[in-house]
Amino acid sequence: ADPVDVYVQKLLSPVTARFYELELRVGTRTAHSFRPAVPKALLNAVIADLTSDPDFASRGTDTSEWSESHDFFYPLRDSVVRTTVSFNDTNFEMQTEHVVKEKVALQDAAHYRVSCAHERVVLPEQLPFSSHVAHMRIKQRRSICVREPEMTHPLWRYDFTLVWSGKDK
Repeated sequence: ADPVDVYVQKLLSPVTARFYELELRVGTRTAHSFRPAVPKALLNAVIADLTSDPDFASRGTDTSEWSESHDFFYPLRDSVVRTTVSFNDTNFEMQTEHVVKEKVALQDAAHYRVSCAHERVVLPEQLPFSSHVAHMRIKQRRSICVREPEMTHPLWRYDFTLVWSGKDK
């Protein structure tokens, strides 16, 4: 199924709309994987273009600074858990989140990947006492949230992310 069509169908349901994401990754398809390949300077230029556009800015935008998080992937029964650890520099606390990402639709091409997915929270008591980390990644992300003036929650969130990953740290 086409990820964009699936996402639009999910948006039409007020029950499920806020739980789904539509993701576009730009990069290069290799024999066994997809490798993102957009330099940080280009991401910064796109962010500058978006935030300086008068029509875009008139909707009400919030732009974050670059933040870093570390993701650890490990098996849990029939799925893969992602534990994300990030640092909140406002109150100097570590934040941890455990989720299982379930892809609903995926489309691969030579230089991009589009997916529709949703994330299910995993409670700490559902996690194994110990596990082998199968994959690890470091992410640097900058987000732009766009809302209409009368809305309290963002209508769209654009995430610009740089990723380094491997089998271990």
